[in-house]
Amino acid sequence: MHPANTTGASHSVLYYGSLERQHVLQVFWEARDAGSATMAESLLGTIREAADDAEFVVQFHFAANIDDEFGGVGSRRALSALGAAADVGAAEFVALLNVLFSHQPVCFACDSFCDPRFLLDLACRVPGLRSDGFDQKVMEDTYADWAANATAAFQLPGIWATPTILFDKRVIWLDKLVMLGVPRDPMLTPRQLLAGIRA
Repeated sequence: MHPANTTGASHSVLYYGSLERQHVLQVFWEARDAGSATMAESLLGTIREAADDAEFVVQFHFAANIDDEFGGVGSRRALSALGAAADVGAAEFVALLNVLFSHQPVCFACDSFCDPRFLLDLACRVPGLRSDGFDQKVMEDTYADWAANATAAFQLPGIWATPTILFDKRVIWLDKLVMLGVPRDPMLTPRQLLAGIRA
């Protein structure tokens, strides 16, 4: 069983926008990764607007490296909740993703995302998301198996670290910034992202 608004051979990738778009922006993030949260804070609004303008479809790949390396289940549990949100709609999924990153646990030892009640509290911040059906999926971790399979498939495109962004299989974040000598701090800006995909 997999959520709506997924794609790929095993439906392991959540997407936003039309799959008929000519171009594909692939985003590789992890719910508990601070770098992913920083990048999402900077870029998620721009990414969504560009997808709404039909520049590309966004494919979201999620890792659970922190779960595996430091313990906990928060990255996978958060992804399961995102799957439940995707059943409501792609817009609700992206909105919840933004909320999760905005309330990311401050350290690896604080695995707040493992608590479904915490996830439901955050889901209240997304208009129209909470319902009996959504709440049940989060509380029962309905998409636990899917989230496990999706995070296991994370490295299949050859990506090992988060955050990473590809545009039509070209690495925007690494190639563009490293080649140009742009420091990694501050994070990739919306202007740099758009320049990279329109180059």
